[in-house]
Amino acid sequence: MKKQIPNFLTCLNLFCGCIAAVMIFRNRLDVAAYLVLLAAFFRFAGWNDCQKSRVKPDFGKQIDSLADMVTFGFIPGAILFKLLQMSDMSGIANEDLRRGMQFLPFVVTIFSAIRLAKFNLDTRQSVSFIGLPPPACTMVIISLPLILIQRPGQFDHIILNHAFILILTGLLSYLLIAELPLFSLKFKKFDFKSNAYQYILILCAAILIAIFNLAAIPIIIILYVLLSLIKNVTEKPIDMKFTAEINVMPLKALLDPQGKAVSHGLKNMGLSEIENVRIGKHITLEIEAPTEDAANVKVEEACKKLLSNPIMEHFTYKLSKS
Repeated sequence: MKKQIPNFLTCLNLFCGCIAAVMIFRNRLDVAAYLVLLAAFFRFAGWNDCQKSRVKPDFGKQIDSLADMVTFGFIPGAILFKLLQMSDMSGIANEDLRRGMQFLPFVVTIFSAIRLAKFNLDTRQSVSFIGLPPPACTMVIISLPLILIQRPGQFDHIILNHAFILILTGLLSYLLIAELPLFSLKFKKFDFKSNAYQYILILCAAILIAIFNLAAIPIIIILYVLLSLIKNVTEKPIDMKFTAEINVMPLKALLDPQGKAVSHGLKNMGLSEIENVRIGKHITLEIEAPTEDAANVKVEEACKKLLSNPIMEHFTYKLSKS
């Protein structure tokens, strides 16, 4: 039951996203934005439980991406769509062109889907992100209707400008799939040395929100990108050596002829107390990697691509510094 907690939290993320969609088309963009914030809480609350297992649960990964596609894919596109409908597009004389342009914000939804698919397949993104994560993109977009409500009249001429909305759509779509390394905000250790940039971002974010309220969210995302660029330039990874001890075993649902033969032989020797023998492989290998996370990625890639057959076998491993 405990193993299903991350999946339950993911379902709560999806549930909030579904209600947010209804709120958008009832013109309650503010309620939709708060529901997305709640969904983001559920999303990150379940992450730590997922990371306790070295073998990533494929079901959990898939349902997580499907839930994200609603909450952090469709919802941001729908909010931009509504904002564009609210904007003054009278300057565009062609009525058919105006009608067609109002659907352009859903380009963000398309690029979010591409980004999520890339994340599931890209083994480089265990330690950091490549491209702007869809939740970060969504935070920028949901801040817009909240800014309109909390600061009436101050930013309406910008946020409800069709050119601004379309430029923002293009910029965010590009950042979603850009080959831009960005550090992860997920903590595995809490010491300052390992997470200096994360703590700097959190401190700056707290100060900016205290001063500008939700209008600070776009500034925080810009700061996040800038800090990531600084981190990429200033930090040069130093490879460490790790030893991985890997156990590859046949799936429990499948027959194990070797195990059955050994079990039968043991009974013939008078060891009838021994049963359910399963025979697998034990593999030891050494890896050079800049971090333990990077070493984990390499071990899992080796296991999935060569050392085990996912149709017939499963693997577990233990990683230690050499």
